[in-house]
Amino acid sequence: MKSLDPKSRLGVFLALPLGDQYERVLHEAEYSAVTDHNDGVRGGERNPSHHKANFAISLAFWNTYRRDDATAKDWLSG
Repeated sequence: MKSLDPKSRLGVFLALPLGDQYERVLHEAEYSAVTDHNDGVRGGERNPSHHKANFAISLAFWNTYRRDDATAKDWLSG
């Protein structure tokens, strides 16, 4: 799988329709950083800070859109 840098992914993000949208970029994260499952694709051990970031971002997203939490939305947009 070809690795894409954040700059190349930003072009895709900016081409999306306007509205609430977020792009998560984790420094030196592999594609599989969003899962605990290691299917042999990951090159090594996952950075534990990526798991914490994924959890915090996911929780804020769901609190924003399922609980209408303005503080969570401000955090996501910040």
